[in-house]
Amino acid sequence: MRARPVARAQVARQEGEHLAALLSRYKLVPAKEPAADSNARADRDGDGHEDGAAARDGDIIPMPKGAPSFRYLHLGSLAYLGEQKGVMDLPIKMPFLKTLRGRLGADAWRLLETLMQVSPRTRWLVANDWIRSFLFGRNISDI
Repeated sequence: MRARPVARAQVARQEGEHLAALLSRYKLVPAKEPAADSNARADRDGDGHEDGAAARDGDIIPMPKGAPSFRYLHLGSLAYLGEQKGVMDLPIKMPFLKTLRGRLGADAWRLLETLMQVSPRTRWLVANDWIRSFLFGRNISDI
């Protein structure tokens, strides 16, 4: 069995997506300040907190019952080596797709880097930069 390298960016992205899903689904936000006339505080909305109870800095909001725990899914490793070369290692069992090297690995890296951009605008800018540098070379005149 081969040890997998720690893919910190993958873990951080997956944890962030998991946390965002939890925050939006279970509404895990600090409660508002209690009203001045409320003597009895009860958990009417079922979130595990007294309604109106304020969360102080450093308070930990417990996970709601039934919330899924985080599970990491290793998606593989990509590296661009420069000079139109790259390597891609996928966690699949197909020998012809497990590892891509050289030009094919670099093209796979470029494609995935472009597709994983946040907005359509940045996807277009990155793709445009790749195409322009392929056709005309890199602009090194302002170095």
